[in-house]
Amino acid sequence: MSETESNARPPALPAHPSVTERLFSRVAVFRVGVALLVLGSLAAAWWSVTRVLLPVQAQYKELSVKVSWLATDVDDLQRSCSREIVQQTSARLEKAHAQLFSDEHALAAWVDDLHTQAGPLALEAKASFGKTVALIGNEKGLLLIPAIIEVGLSGDRERVASQSASQRLSKLMLRLSSSGKRVDLEELTVHGNGLTVENSVLVLNLWARQEAAK
Repeated sequence: MSETESNARPPALPAHPSVTERLFSRVAVFRVGVALLVLGSLAAAWWSVTRVLLPVQAQYKELSVKVSWLATDVDDLQRSCSREIVQQTSARLEKAHAQLFSDEHALAAWVDDLHTQAGPLALEAKASFGKTVALIGNEKGLLLIPAIIEVGLSGDRERVASQSASQRLSKLMLRLSSSGKRVDLEELTVHGNGLTVENSVLVLNLWARQEAAK
């Protein structure tokens, strides 16, 4: 071959990577990206568990214990208040029952006390009872016994001459109201002249149990 022919050949082209090499390179880059993504996800999950979830669970357990203690304290307080309310209610109920006329003997004793209270005041008192009225809507058998008290002046007035008849009547009414029994004044009628009271009529309601009317 001559020197002229050798110089006429075209220059050789540079070598290019094959298709397989390029595909391998892309797969390697993809795998590295996936590995980095997985590692980032694991790191985020670890941070969430150790930095967020565990402290929240600890706080939840602490709050649960505190709530349990508070619930126990509230239950104890409610039971204590309930016992106190029951005791107070029972005491008021017993006091109310003690103020009722329990039977005929209690009514007779009240009439005797009326005469005893009226004597030292130079007054004469006569008691009569009306028709017993049962209170509507109650289940305890409560009754109202109307009592008509006629009060007049007795002959022995010298020892109470310093007190007027109206003053003595007021004292008698006050003593009747403080007898420890439930007695309500329904009506008061006073007869007399412009200077003194000659007689008076008191209409009272006596609170009683069912047994008092038997």
